[in-house]
Amino acid sequence: GYISITRDDLKLVLDVANLGPDYLLAHAHADTLSFELSVNTQRIIVNSGTSCYGSGARRGFERSTRAHNTVEIDDCSSSEVWSTFRVARRARPFGLIIDNSEERLSVECSHDGYARLTGAPVHTRNWMIEKEKVTIRDTVTGGFRSAISRFIIHPGILIIQKDEKFFSLTSHDGVDLLLCIKSGTAKLVNWRTTTEFGFLSDSHCLEIALVNGESRVEIV
Repeated sequence: GYISITRDDLKLVLDVANLGPDYLLAHAHADTLSFELSVNTQRIIVNSGTSCYGSGARRGFERSTRAHNTVEIDDCSSSEVWSTFRVARRARPFGLIIDNSEERLSVECSHDGYARLTGAPVHTRNWMIEKEKVTIRDTVTGGFRSAISRFIIHPGILIIQKDEKFFSLTSHDGVDLLLCIKSGTAKLVNWRTTTEFGFLSDSHCLEIALVNGESRVEIV
């Protein structure tokens, strides 16, 4: 249920998996259709991570959809994670399509985690990997009030907003990327992530509100 893609100096890990076996979901997160991206072994886009196991607000946040690089609908998690290690209704991926050629690789998948909400919205994500560009397109069908796609930036990456549509991403070892908002409205917010247990680092998150049920982001 996980897809690892390596092309030249680029690596992506895509989560199109079930949360885990139904009889053992204690460590599950509401992270369906999330992903991480690295260039030249430098992590660029990351999930928020796991810094603690004790009950409390941080544990609840780190298990939520909001803490991951995927779409949150109507301020709800795609799977009902609660307490420290509990899970109730959970998202199940469906409709996985992989189209691989020399020029491009396309991966598309949907999930039913929000079917319990009024309007029964369905999130579908497409990753398109080309030679110099990665495009992430999110669509939500059905009824909903709000849908936010998040791109959480690794603490070691400097992100600078050029204008309302363009953001530069730079690392200390020379990785230089441009993130372009082709559809949706973007907001850069302060964030905290973890790269090791018991420790949090300041970082940033790009929140993209879907417009007419769609967002599209290009990473060049």
